[in-house]
Amino acid sequence: MKNRSISIIILLALVIGCGFGTYYMLRDDEKEHKQEAKPQNELKMDVLRSSVYSGKIENSVLLKGIVVNRNIEELAVVEGEGSDKKIIKCSATKEVKKGEVLFSVGDKDFKSPVNGRVVNISESDNHITVSVLDYDSLFIDVSVNYALMDKFAVGSEVNMRECNELSKDKECVEKVVETGYEIVDNNIDIYFTNSRNYLPGTEFESEYNYYDEIDSCYVLSEMLIQDATGTYVYIDEGDNRTRRDVVVGREFSSFEDDVETKYTEIISGVSEGEKLIVDIMC
Repeated sequence: MKNRSISIIILLALVIGCGFGTYYMLRDDEKEHKQEAKPQNELKMDVLRSSVYSGKIENSVLLKGIVVNRNIEELAVVEGEGSDKKIIKCSATKEVKKGEVLFSVGDKDFKSPVNGRVVNISESDNHITVSVLDYDSLFIDVSVNYALMDKFAVGSEVNMRECNELSKDKECVEKVVETGYEIVDNNIDIYFTNSRNYLPGTEFESEYNYYDEIDSCYVLSEMLIQDATGTYVYIDEGDNRTRRDVVVGREFSSFEDDVETKYTEIISGVSEGEKLIVDIMC
């Protein structure tokens, strides 16, 4: 009987021990599960306030041009003939100045009528022909939108750079000398100087900046909210905020100490000076 009681006590102890063990295991597992379910980074929100601004917006347009020869004859041709001794005093590709002797026949000198570059020399028994590319007939032809024509008055300057991988970082300042008269696909030709005497076919580009003639409303781009219905802002009314649908236009940026601030033009929906508010993530 005594042995039987001891066995029952031992069995009860084992059952109770297993029960406590299982309880603590389940409790630890639940704690671990709760810790894993807890978000690691909680999102924090802040409020951004700004206003509707008004001013002349700066625009940028990429201009592309090419050097063209506007001389109908294209080349200045100097010819001489005779049976006397002929002496050629130039070579192909040589740059020559107006009045410089190109060749002579006997005692007679034949001079270049222009500043330019010798492109061809032809010689026969009694005849010499020298062709010179006239630098003064070379211009940079830039096609611009007709609406911007007034921006390019004669004498106005534009920075240009050659579209050549070997010299693309070289810039030159060129002046408008003439405006075309024919509109093609809403574009018109503007002719600029070719101060460095680039050859026909040389391509150029220029990032031209200009300001609008009239003021426009614009806001910080961060103030805009978009959903399936469109774009809107919240008007700050102190304790309340009111949704206002807007029509947006151009996007542009300003830089201060190399920090970029983005803005968006507002075509309609708000007025200059109105206060805006928006929630942003920190």
